[in-house]
Amino acid sequence: MFTKANQRRFEMFARRRDNSYARFKANIKPYFQLNQSFERREVINWTNRKTIEFRLPKGTLKTSAVIATIQFWHAVCDFTSTSPASTLPSMNKGWTEFVLYVTENTKKYPHLMEYMQARGVA
Repeated sequence: MFTKANQRRFEMFARRRDNSYARFKANIKPYFQLNQSFERREVINWTNRKTIEFRLPKGTLKTSAVIATIQFWHAVCDFTSTSPASTLPSMNKGWTEFVLYVTENTKKYPHLMEYMQARGVA
């Protein structure tokens, strides 16, 4: 839900657009049905029982980009698990609150805000 509502910003951060490798899906499944999908090529791959795969980020050898990307997905997971579902479908409100969440948690995500600003999504 949050990824689809903010697709353009996710693409800017990840340096990769929606493609056959990582598709943005509009349909939202209840949590208990997530691992019942046989489609691995989604932005977030839920098909494995014990792992979640984030497929969108483009590969890089830059340490700062790797660290910021890990922090980004951690922040997305934390933010969406603690935010009311009613705020997530709204592109502007949801993203603005996410950026505020990252700003308020700079100790937890020390490299993320600078990278988000460099990518034009903060």
